[in-house]
Amino acid sequence: MDSQKCDGERPSCGPCRRSTEQFQDCEYTDSGATQSQILQEQIAVLESRLQQLQGQGSSLPPRKPTEDASAIQLHEPYRSGTSLEDTITPQIKQRLLGIFIDHALDIGFFLNIDRFANSALNTLPTERARNALLNTAYLWATHLSTLEELKHYESFFLKRALAGISQGLSGTSSPGTSVSRSTDILSVIQAEYLIAVYYFRNVKILEGKYHMTTAMSLAISAGLHTIRSLESTHLGNSAALGPPADAIEEGERITAFWAILSLNYCWTAIDSSPSNVVPSMRTGLRIDTPWPEDMETYVNMDIQPHLNAGHTVLRFLTDVSGTYDSGAPLSWRTFYAKASILFEQATHIGSKHWNNMVSRSPNTARSSVEFSTLDSLIIRFTQTMSTIHPATYSPLIQKHLSAAHFLAHIACIRLHYSFVDQQARSRQRVIDSAKAATTIITRMDGNSFIGPITGVSLPYTVFPNTSR
Repeated sequence: MDSQKCDGERPSCGPCRRSTEQFQDCEYTDSGATQSQILQEQIAVLESRLQQLQGQGSSLPPRKPTEDASAIQLHEPYRSGTSLEDTITPQIKQRLLGIFIDHALDIGFFLNIDRFANSALNTLPTERARNALLNTAYLWATHLSTLEELKHYESFFLKRALAGISQGLSGTSSPGTSVSRSTDILSVIQAEYLIAVYYFRNVKILEGKYHMTTAMSLAISAGLHTIRSLESTHLGNSAALGPPADAIEEGERITAFWAILSLNYCWTAIDSSPSNVVPSMRTGLRIDTPWPEDMETYVNMDIQPHLNAGHTVLRFLTDVSGTYDSGAPLSWRTFYAKASILFEQATHIGSKHWNNMVSRSPNTARSSVEFSTLDSLIIRFTQTMSTIHPATYSPLIQKHLSAAHFLAHIACIRLHYSFVDQQARSRQRVIDSAKAATTIITRMDGNSFIGPITGVSLPYTVFPNTSR
């Protein structure tokens, strides 16, 4: 059958109405992911994984439905004559960079924004990792822009960003100074993180999780989970990165790890999949990196050579009295990381304890202790968040603190949700947390980001999938 262009009419397009053949319902790209797009995305991810297993060195990213050449041409105002790339002037790049910087903290930028901005327009074409991050920044700027003259570059920069990430990954192990390797690896990790959040925002969950997992794997392989470990022989050293040049670079590594871990924990909990980063006492699986400070703190401090950490997450989860954790930073990044951990733990422990009770498993007593311990941690955490005075923080920081507070209340709902019909205490805890979470949401700007798990995922975040 000859291909026919869809005219976009609703509820059925013209070619479908005129055809004598039986088609499926019309699918429109502005109505979220279609069934064909979802299937194509699944194929694309499988193709990519197969390519990795085969050890191919191609620098091209896996094909995705939104990057199909025909799809791009539909939005291409320069199909003949001047190419779209030729229209991207330095002035346009400067505007896009400004838009991105204005929203960087909202969408999860964890590197030092001043260093990024200073190097952005001086990045050479040969600096593949930095170009990957820069094109990802341009992508986000076109996505967030309200100007059509900038928004029509979105598909172009999506292709550029994905290709750049693939090329950047192939270049992070190339010879060079420890400083350049560190910058390259952190740039690619940041780009992968931003691409993941971009896909989540556009309801492309499969693609988002793929890039999120890649970012998490890169962070672990770079040793970002063992910064300041008691097992380390050198300050801030790892086989991939080497020692940091200054406190800012070490701060970038620390905030990078916690940002990615938080994103990973949130989305692992949302779809109730098994945790892929489990805190452990065993060397190699332990998380020793200290809690993150605000970036301004790293800017104004020197490296502290005698600061060491160990079992950061494990101690947090077992420290019911709060003695060990009393000296943790009071930064919004730390609060959000802790809330993400509680959310992930609540999802899995709540489900596990319910299943043990239903099946009368001999492990019920143990899961009951885990349940009670986590419930106490959530109570203490939400009480601490309630004592914070918002007026002492900027509006932007207030928003991130509110996101952490909101997520902690959702953790409580997740923990007790399966028991609301049997236990009055669980029912009351869910009601109280739901009211508190609703109050937090209603006080916030509905058009703003409040962490990586809101928006399209909010219904799944609050109420877990259960068989009940």
